[in-house]
Formats: sequence, structure tokens, C-alpha cells
Amino acid sequence: MSKELTKADVLEIIKTLKSRNKVDKSTVKTSLQDEILEAETVSRSRSDYLKNSFTEIARCQAQLDSIERISTEVNGKMVKPVNLQFTARHEVDDFIEKELKARRVGDFVCWKLADGLYKYNPLSDTLVRLNHTGLNNEN
Repeated sequence: MSKELTKADVLEIIKTLKSRNKVDKSTVKTSLQDEILEAETVSRSRSDYLKNSFTEIARCQAQLDSIERISTEVNGKMVKPVNLQFTARHEVDDFIEKELKARRVGDFVCWKLADGLYKYNPLSDTLVRLNHTGLNNEN
């Protein structure tokens, strides 16, 4: 059974995510015509990956928002257009679930803890807690 996360855990996850000290390097090796070739690569940071993914998600939502919504008559009754939201699964969702121990809800990384729902926006670097009654509390 895994330990239940706390607010301190969430703050540590965000701090580690934003840490610029970690350099993700790896060496790629291959053999070409019996000769071994090596190249060192540097991956983008975890924070940059998250921000780039959320920027892409925001662009998708902006495209949906730009679609003209018109009411349609169905069986003699006017039907209002559906409010379109980008809810498709994105490649960053696996990273959020496995590495951050959270879920993506729209444009937030969310942790559901005993004392409320914590919502982190990686683009604005803000963390907000919603308590159980649904009122906002800044942390």
C-alpha cells in the first residue's frame, strides 16, 4: 500500500520538477558497419517538457474556442451548441501520473489530498488549494 501524499509532498514534487540542477544526459551507442559510434544527448528538462505540453494543450483549446457555435433546430426545438473542451488524453498525462503522482484536469496538474484538491498551473507556476466546500484558498 502506498503512502498518501501530503501538501509537503506536493510542494517537494513541484520544487524537484523546477530544479535546474539536474541535467538529463544520456549516451547513445550504435554499431555501423562493425564500427561503434557514440553521441551524448541532452534531453529537455522535465519542467520544460511539462510547460511545452501545456502550451500545446492551450493551443488545442484555443482552436476549439474559435469554432463558431450556433443553435440548431431539432424536431421543432432549438438546441444550444455544446461547449467544447479539450479532454483528449495527451502524451504528458502518463508523465504526470507516473512522475508527479497526479492527474491532468484541463490545464492543471491536480492532486486530491485529504485536506482538499491542489491545482498547479505549470505555465503561471501557481498552486491553488480548493477545500472540500469548494472555496478557493491560496497557498
